[in-house]
Amino acid sequence: MTLALRRHFPVGRGFDFVGLPLRFAEGLNSKKVLEVLDIELEVKQMIIEALVLEDISPDEIDAGEPLFGEGLGLDSIDALELGVAIRRQYGIHIEAVNDQVKAHFANVRSLARFIETQRGK
Repeated sequence: MTLALRRHFPVGRGFDFVGLPLRFAEGLNSKKVLEVLDIELEVKQMIIEALVLEDISPDEIDAGEPLFGEGLGLDSIDALELGVAIRRQYGIHIEAVNDQVKAHFANVRSLARFIETQRGK
């Protein structure tokens, strides 16, 4: 693993070789793991661009860090803007906000997983 990847994805207890939670990485081959990492990076870049976060880079966003509240500190307006960005970039329409949608927006990793599953439909 390159040093750049180590900065993006912490390795440690409960994480696999690239920092994905073991429960998430189980059953993924190396190609799929790289695809997931690519999507996470895309999501980080989309967040930065859509919300015009000029003082932050993708490697400063932890994929497991909460997007709202204590984590990245986004608010409900940011959530709406992210929804629009997801629709524009991926063609995914989010119809209603419910607990399941909130769970998808919990962090970069869950949002990337949601986008990946929706793109397959």
